[in-house]
Amino acid sequence: IYTWRFLRRVPIADPRLSLPELEGFVVEDLGEVNEYQATLDGLQYQVSEFRKALFPQEEGTLTVPATSLQVRIAVENPRRRGRGIFEDFFGRTTTEPRVLRTPPLELTVRPLPAPPPGFSGLVGDFQLESRISKQELHVGESATLTYTISGKGNVQMISEPELPEIRAFKIYDDKPTSDLKRLNTGLSGAKSFRKALVPIVPVEITGPSVSLTYFDLESGSYRSTRSP
Repeated sequence: IYTWRFLRRVPIADPRLSLPELEGFVVEDLGEVNEYQATLDGLQYQVSEFRKALFPQEEGTLTVPATSLQVRIAVENPRRRGRGIFEDFFGRTTTEPRVLRTPPLELTVRPLPAPPPGFSGLVGDFQLESRISKQELHVGESATLTYTISGKGNVQMISEPELPEIRAFKIYDDKPTSDLKRLNTGLSGAKSFRKALVPIVPVEITGPSVSLTYFDLESGSYRSTRSP
């Protein structure tokens, strides 16, 4: 999680933020800019903060370059000391330019172990569920089969699990639905894949099971889960 904060104790004007290109990362914004007050070393500051989730796409040492912020800050004009800093500031007679820069940040990105067959590309903590709208139906009638993958991590990378062949049915894909949550701690959410199953002959079957293989950060290993 990349966190950027700007702390100030004086009025400012004309802020211009320059964000660098983050090469080697997939970047996801975690909400809007948050404004709040904080106390540091006994002094109270107005704080502007935003966060981004960075997902490295290559191993080795990656650099988050410096950001720069150009602002004009209010300063007290000795020749107008009795009139007050806020009056001078809003009169646009006592502002000075400042350029603030953050130091660059270096990240060490380790490679994943050799993946097993069927690795989904997901890294984090994930679950797989399945359900069907009805378990008894007539020839030509439709039932909806739903697979849902949910969890925390690079959830924007969730893709449809491979469905085994279902004989004696016509299968129609429905549009997937997703629910992405952007939290201060990262991304979480779920994505559901739906299929309409239409039997073309009388048959009794066990609904197909699908599997999901992901890299679990807590255990540092690959895990596989299978729908019932």
